[in-house]
Amino acid sequence: LYGKTGRHEEYLAILDKRIGAAKDDSEKAALYRRLAEESEEQPGGLSRAAEYLVEVHNLGKATEDNYRTLVRLYWELKEHAKLVDVYTWHIEVVERPEDRGVLYGALGRVYEEHLEETDKAIEAYNNMLSADDKNKIGITALARLYEQKEVWAQAVQMLERQVKLESEPAAQVTVYQKMGRLQAEKLDKLDEAEANLVKALELDDSHVDTLLT
Repeated sequence: LYGKTGRHEEYLAILDKRIGAAKDDSEKAALYRRLAEESEEQPGGLSRAAEYLVEVHNLGKATEDNYRTLVRLYWELKEHAKLVDVYTWHIEVVERPEDRGVLYGALGRVYEEHLEETDKAIEAYNNMLSADDKNKIGITALARLYEQKEVWAQAVQMLERQVKLESEPAAQVTVYQKMGRLQAEKLDKLDEAEANLVKALELDDSHVDTLLT
């Protein structure tokens, strides 16, 4: 009735009062979920909806669907710091390692692209690889971040793992060239550098970057 007549605020107030009279946390959680659903439908209601779902988490009653909804809301709201909390909460309850890996990857993306916290991004991507050691997204991200931080040996280690996952010769050439360049210029490992540059040229003898290295 309230929804049809547009009297949402009155309806939300009634639901809010029912929370105080709820017999247990499960009933409270159900009411908070209903409040979140109703709030999200209202103009400017995304923040309020997210707050209600956080209350569900605080009661220890959040489901994976609740966390996925919170993630969606915080992305829409561009609340990147709060996304870190939600991804962390979700990681704690997810059961399948591959799902945990995906969440660590998403967490790493938030740290790297939106919060500019490189060390925490590296930690998240390493956790991603602990769940899935052949995850190309995590390996590629770590290669990039280690190079940015000038941790050359670990950057090369990640590139060595990355090249094994590349199926296209052009991508393999790029990785072999980068490995060779870092080994020659940053690690003074000239024999290993030469070997990787040769591999790049064997795949593409006209690759300009390799010829100029």
